[in-house]
Amino acid sequence: MFPCNIGAIKIRGFDLLKRENEPKHVTHHYSTDKVVLRRGFGFTVRIFLSKEYDQQRHALNVEFRRGVKPGFLNNSRFECIIDRRAVRNWEWSGSVKSKHDKSVDVEVAIPVDAPVGEYEVIAEVVDLKTNRQDCFKAERNVVILFNPWNSSECIMIAHVHSGPPEGGISVRPKISTDTNFIYVYLEALTRC
Repeated sequence: MFPCNIGAIKIRGFDLLKRENEPKHVTHHYSTDKVVLRRGFGFTVRIFLSKEYDQQRHALNVEFRRGVKPGFLNNSRFECIIDRRAVRNWEWSGSVKSKHDKSVDVEVAIPVDAPVGEYEVIAEVVDLKTNRQDCFKAERNVVILFNPWNSSECIMIAHVHSGPPEGGISVRPKISTDTNFIYVYLEALTRC
């Protein structure tokens, strides 16, 4: 006889909240269906479940994978365990931001040294009493870029701004749709 999954918690959907997250990362001007984020910043995802989430009974994870054979040893697979602690910007971490009837908003931190590139994102929920698990892959991929506004970033540039040109230097990354390579060029701005 096969085990019955009736009553087990399932993931019904997974939203990377593109419209809410990209303006915070100053990436909303890119015309791509992918969600473009910057490392060293946090972002929010919404996970839709088959029943109400209980932190005592259920465990949530968000996993980021890139490349052909993602793995922990080759730095191409990262697991973000969702817990009750605050997010920590030096590691992949996450915490429950808010709970709704059958959905959970989770704040995820991208570490400042995360590899730049495109990732698949997978949510996983585990019922801790029955040890049953369910996974759901996000419809969109995430592209992680350098973050010139973070002082811990290896390419941090002083006086970089995201607003209208008022003098200084502007950083303009470009994602090639053909190759998924990220090109960065600097543009000197002058006051008029």
